[in-house]
Amino acid sequence: MSARNFALAIQKFQNLQQFSFILRANNKLNEKGTEEIFTVLGKQTQIEVLQIVIEEENQFNDKQFNLVCDCFQYFKKLEHLLIKIGGFSQLENQTEILGQSLKKISALKSFYLKIGQSSQFGQQGLAYLGEGLSMHQNLKQLSIQFGRKNFENGQGYIDFGKNLQKISQLEKFSLILDDSNQLEGQQMVETFEAIGNQKNLKNLQIQINNNNEISKESGQQLGKSMQNLQQLEFLDIYLEKMNEQGKEILSFISGGLKDKQNLQILNLKLGNSFLGQFYKKEKSLAIVVQENQLCGQKGADQISQAIEGQKKMIQNFQLQMRQRGDFFNNICGFLPLMKDFSTDAIDLQQNQFGFGVKKQIQNHLSDLFETEQEFQDNFDDIDGF
Repeated sequence: MSARNFALAIQKFQNLQQFSFILRANNKLNEKGTEEIFTVLGKQTQIEVLQIVIEEENQFNDKQFNLVCDCFQYFKKLEHLLIKIGGFSQLENQTEILGQSLKKISALKSFYLKIGQSSQFGQQGLAYLGEGLSMHQNLKQLSIQFGRKNFENGQGYIDFGKNLQKISQLEKFSLILDDSNQLEGQQMVETFEAIGNQKNLKNLQIQINNNNEISKESGQQLGKSMQNLQQLEFLDIYLEKMNEQGKEILSFISGGLKDKQNLQILNLKLGNSFLGQFYKKEKSLAIVVQENQLCGQKGADQISQAIEGQKKMIQNFQLQMRQRGDFFNNICGFLPLMKDFSTDAIDLQQNQFGFGVKKQIQNHLSDLFETEQEFQDNFDDIDGF
C-alpha cells in the first residue's frame, strides 16, 4: 500500500483512539509519504494510545521523525505512548526531537522508549528528553532502554536524572542501559535519587550493563532511595559492573532491602553473581550463584539479614551452584532461614568443593531435619556429593 492510500484509509476512521505505525526494516518510505500519513493522523484528535516502531536499518531520517512527533500536539487525550527505534538508524537527534514534542502532550500516563544499538544521540538530546518527561507530573509508568553505544558519559545524562526528579507519581519504572554507553562514577546519582521520590512505586527494574560503572556514591544513593519505597512489590536489580568498592555497594543495597513488607518478587544480580530470587507470595526462594568474586562472609550475612524479617513467608528453598567462588563458602548462611526444605532443589554439580566446604554445608543442612537418619537419607541424594 502506498503512503497516499494509507493516509486515505486513516481518513475513513472517525474518533480513532488507538494507532500503531510500524516501519519495517529497509522500508523506503520517503519524506513526502511520511508527511501525507501524519498530516492526516494529526486530525485524529481522540487518540489515547499511540505506538511508533521504526525497525533496524531504516533510512528514516530526522526530518521524517520530526513529522511523526509534531503530530503529538494534536492528541489532547493521549495517555499511552510507546516508541521503539531500531539499531543502526539514520536518526541523530531523535531524543531532542522527542523531548521537545513531549512538552506538547498534557495527559500522558505511561511512556515507553527503546532505542537500539549504535543509534547515537548526543548529551544535549538526553537533556531535552529529560526536560520533556519532567512536564508529566501524572506519569504512572516509565520505561526507558538505551542500546549499546547510544551515547557517552557527560553532563547530559546528569541533567536527564535531575529532570526525572521532578516526577513523583510513578508506580512502575524501568531503566535499562546496555553496555558500551560508558557512564562512569557519579553520573548515576541523580537518576537513583529520582527513584527515591517515587513513594507509590510498586515495580522497579534497573539494569546497568557492562561498561557503565556503578560508583560507591551511586550505590549509596540507590540504597538510600530503596529505603523510601515501602510500596514495592517487584524489584529487579542488575548491576553488572561495580568498581573496587563493590562490597560497600552491596552493603548499601542490603540496607535498602530491609522492611519491604509488600515485596513479592526480588531479583538481584550484582557484579557477576546472581544473589537471589525471592517470591514472597509464591513462598519460595531461589538462589543461583555464578562466577562470583564480590561477596565474602560479610556479603552473605548482609543479604541474609535483609530478608531475615520475611523468613516466615518462605516455605521452599532452591539452591544452584554452577561455578566456584568465594560466596560458595558462605552461601549456607541462607539455609537457617528456610522452614520447609527440599533437597531436590539443590544442585552442586560442576563444582570443585573441598571437604571443608562440603562439611560446612552439611552442618547447616543438618539443622533442618528432625533426626540424623532423616538428614542422612536426604543428604545422600543431593547432586554433587
